[in-house]
Amino acid sequence: MRLLFITESLPYFPCHDGFRLIPYNLLRELSRRHEIHLLSFYTDEKEVPLAASISRFCHSIFTAYYEYPRDSRGKMRNLFSMYGWHEGMHARISACLAERQFDVIHVEGANMGQYVYQIKDMPKIICPHDSPFANAWQQFKSNKNLVV
Repeated sequence: MRLLFITESLPYFPCHDGFRLIPYNLLRELSRRHEIHLLSFYTDEKEVPLAASISRFCHSIFTAYYEYPRDSRGKMRNLFSMYGWHEGMHARISACLAERQFDVIHVEGANMGQYVYQIKDMPKIICPHDSPFANAWQQFKSNKNLVV
């Protein structure tokens, strides 16, 4: 099968958090029998070279830089989602779907479901792995000046 694999965080190894480790292991195992194309966010330029650890599992790797909002308006928009809407990621997904025929879309992270819910006639697997409320609470606590 040909899979479009979409993640919130760029999976690589070694790492110490589940948001990277779970997709890394899924990619490793699924790549033994399937063709995988990865789309992933990254938040730090230092992460990009680490993708080399998964290149042997993926036929293609596309990334989109995600910068967390710094202004009050952006923080409020992201209050209930770690990742707000990102036009670059949406464009990458659209381009991949236009270029290739996929059998399944696999999405890691509840926040990434916003990019695939309108895609029709294609099976989707969405693995949330987290609680959106817990993410919102964490964002709320970390942003001392939400309204300036």
